[in-house]
Parts: sequence; structure tokens; C-alpha cells
Amino acid sequence: GPSVRLTLLLPSPPLPSLLLRRPTQQMHFWPDRADVLAGRDEDAKGTWMGITRTGRVAVVTNYHEETPRHPPGTSPSRGELPVKFLDGDDAPLDFLRALAEDGGGVEKYNGFSLIVGDARTGEFACLSNRGDDAGTATPLAAKQSAECSDEDVGGAIYGLSNAALDAPWPKIKNGKKAMEEEMARVNRAWHVFGAKSEVRLPFARYPPHVMPRHRI
Repeated sequence: GPSVRLTLLLPSPPLPSLLLRRPTQQMHFWPDRADVLAGRDEDAKGTWMGITRTGRVAVVTNYHEETPRHPPGTSPSRGELPVKFLDGDDAPLDFLRALAEDGGGVEKYNGFSLIVGDARTGEFACLSNRGDDAGTATPLAAKQSAECSDEDVGGAIYGLSNAALDAPWPKIKNGKKAMEEEMARVNRAWHVFGAKSEVRLPFARYPPHVMPRHRI
């Protein structure tokens, strides 16, 4: 099958512009960082997801809090975290461990979950500053997860929303299942036709009674 280390799906248009009404730029190569391909927050100049020409990948999501620890305007933008990784050369797990150990380095931000990785080596890791594993850098397994039953998928599938990685929210569970089915179909099509196939996941709305109380 195809040699693919990473398939990454994000909402479009980006959530920052949908939820926060902040001006954002679509994914493009940044004039001031020619190796970085990413969308951009026009106010804080950070990003929610980016990749470099050398295969460094970073994604950040806000971690929902009923009351943020830091009032608006008093904490740095979480969008600077992906940029720090994309600009550097530390291995993903080393980067997150250094970030977590930097005396209050993650506590100065409001809640976030950050995934960083290197598509060349296949190493990916996750760090949140909220939840049960706050401040703990966790390596992400590249092998097929127990939840992925179809051998055609050939890799682990993770879901991240506005909570911990793989939180059992309906959209995460359903999205992972749909992703598993789509990737199996794509890989089978590759075997038969030797060509790429586009992955599309349906947009879904969930009734309030099946959603977490914060309704995100």
C-alpha cells in the first residue's frame, strides 16, 4: 500500500475564525518562515496547525474550561506553541518534555492540547496542560490501535477536540470510526487501482443530551 506516515483531518474553515471571530489566513507558506506551511492568526501571528518542508508537524486545540484561569489578554496565545516546535529541531517528545519542565511554562497559557511530530521518523507526542495527565508528555504509538479492527488501516487513529486526547465525546468516537472505515477503503483502492483516493468525513450535529455539558 502507500507509504503514508500521517493523515490529518481538520475542520474547514478553521475553528478560530468560526468560534472566536478572529481574523485568520488560510494555509500558505509564510513569508517570514519560508519552510512553514500553515494557517495564521492575524492578531497573534500564531497557528492552530502547521507543517514544515522537512516534515515537522504541530497541532494545538483549546482545552475547554468553564472559567479560563487567565482572563482575556493576560496570557500568551496558544498559537505560538506550534510555531515554537516548527521553528526548532528538537525531537517531538524532547520538545514537549522541555516545555512541561520549563518552570511554569505551560501554566502561563489557558487550557490546550498540543500534538507535535516528525513525519520523517514517525515520532509523535501529545501534551495537555489540563486534565488528569496535565504536564505529562505522552508518546503516540504508530502501531495499529486496539480500536482499529480492520487490518487495512495499518496504523493508529487518534481524535482530538477541546479536551484530552481521545476523550470519549460522540464526535470523537464517531469521527475515529468514520476515519477507520475511510482509510481502509482508501488503502484497498490503492491496492486495486494504484491511485490515491480522497478521504471525506461527513459533518454531523449532535443533540444536546449526548454532548458534554459545555456543548463543544
